[in-house]
Amino acid sequence: MEFKGAIFDIDGTLLDSMGVWYQVDVDFFKAYGREMPEDYSTKVAQLGSWKTAEYTIELLGLSETPEQLIDIWNNMVREAYMTSIPLKPHAKEYLEWLKNNGVKLSIATALFPDLYVPVLKKHGIYELFDAFISNGEMKLEKSSPKVYMAAAEQMEVEPCDCVVFEDIIAGIQGAKAAGMYAVAVADARCSCDRDALEKLADRYIFDFAEMM
Repeated sequence: MEFKGAIFDIDGTLLDSMGVWYQVDVDFFKAYGREMPEDYSTKVAQLGSWKTAEYTIELLGLSETPEQLIDIWNNMVREAYMTSIPLKPHAKEYLEWLKNNGVKLSIATALFPDLYVPVLKKHGIYELFDAFISNGEMKLEKSSPKVYMAAAEQMEVEPCDCVVFEDIIAGIQGAKAAGMYAVAVADARCSCDRDALEKLADRYIFDFAEMM
């Protein structure tokens, strides 16, 4: 497939970061004297930051606002994002390959700018992107096509000329609903969703080298 715009999720897609977020979940519940429900991480994996915060506030009966909860979580992972979270294999090479072939690039992530800007700059890929969309800021789940439509609009590329790279079911659903080609990227933390991802996505990859 030839495309003019490529849209990338960050956590679990460009970054090998899902293990860090799982530990945040465990530590957060422990701090509130509660044991994390077995299905918590699976449920919130399909939500954006805002919806996850709302769900957690209701689950635990918290007094914090969604903004406050997101700030707490972001502060818990900030050091790891600045120092130790690696890119997925061949992610940087593929981004550079796309850029060299005239493809516009966009981010579509649940992260807020205070996390995604520094980590992208740390890995030397921030300047490769033409657009940045945070569904966390938009207060939308990844299943909403509006997330990907906004990315296409910022890149000035028609949705039908875009490819989306995601690691979760909701992201693939949102990309397909936007009329885009959807590539599911394998991630160890989402291995239980592989069958569903392979069925929903137009393509399923283990390594970005497969796309070059």
